[in-house]
Amino acid sequence: MILWKKSAHSLAFVAALGAAATTSGAWATADVVPAGFQWLWVLNGPISADAGTDLVMDEDGNIFLGGYTGGVDVDGDGTLEITTDGADALFIKLTLGGPGEQPKHQWMRSARVPQFEYSAAVAPDRAGGMYGVGRFQQTVSFGDGAEYRSRGKNDSYIVRFAADGSVAWVRVFGGPGEDALNAVASDANGNLYVVGWGEGSFPLDGGGEFPGGDGQSGAIVSYDRDGNVRWVRAIAAPNRILFSTEVSVGELFVTGFLEGEADLDGDGRIDVRAPSERDGFVARLDLEGRVQAAWSVPTGAKTASLPDGDVLVLGAFGGQAEELFGPADFDGDGSPELVSPTGDMRSWIARYSRD
Repeated sequence: MILWKKSAHSLAFVAALGAAATTSGAWATADVVPAGFQWLWVLNGPISADAGTDLVMDEDGNIFLGGYTGGVDVDGDGTLEITTDGADALFIKLTLGGPGEQPKHQWMRSARVPQFEYSAAVAPDRAGGMYGVGRFQQTVSFGDGAEYRSRGKNDSYIVRFAADGSVAWVRVFGGPGEDALNAVASDANGNLYVVGWGEGSFPLDGGGEFPGGDGQSGAIVSYDRDGNVRWVRAIAAPNRILFSTEVSVGELFVTGFLEGEADLDGDGRIDVRAPSERDGFVARLDLEGRVQAAWSVPTGAKTASLPDGDVLVLGAFGGQAEELFGPADFDGDGSPELVSPTGDMRSWIARYSRD
């Protein structure tokens, strides 16, 4: 089970604390700390800003961190073990100790690209290893001597690192157009689920084809632990852009942007409609890709499932959120339930029943 996943903002704050540290991956303490504080792990490369963008933990106490770096001196000897040409995605494995014990560093791996790379998302493979997802242009390599080439201007990769950090396999997601994967999650059997969008139709590494239409379509693709495609869903354009996914017990939650209406699983039936010109939506699927429920929310959002099956949804209202999505109307009656008193963007958390 995925125990916790933090946002890019919360992890970037941890990375910012590293500005006062002198080594990468250092343990740091503070003069004044809150009650209960145990430890702080800092990623602080000597070249440029470093930040975490995704954090997950598996049932065996392995911690997997995704982020980006300008270069890392892993052992603090003044030599960069991980070098970059700009900012590359970074994948880190730590092992959690007992209460008060510092986690043990296992390994760091980077995704080397000649152009600026986008931040990384991670999920456990349920065998002590990690799945990583990121976006790239031109080529990407992971230190194993192999190089993978994009098929369009922007593509994405999926990489599986084994428990020892070696590369088990790599899959490229993309065709001639603009394609991107934004998030990844895994189930108890090690099957993984990636979400994003694809432009047009194109073959998938691992088997099958992404059946996109004109323009960009939302994408949900499931792979097994060996990198074979289990199933694929394309959500018709316009702007069915998916950006968040989470696996609960036997279920998959996906969030994204929505204009008009959408058939999420391609069965010919409309699963969700946007009350406003543009809204967010949440979809609940089983692990074979069948839609169980779907509903619109005021903005594009992220989810967290609760033990009783209900869902917490995180979103925003006011400011840029209102410019992109419109007022925060939760029940679709045309009247917003939330209005920012100053016009600035604010956050909300809403609880929904599972259906």
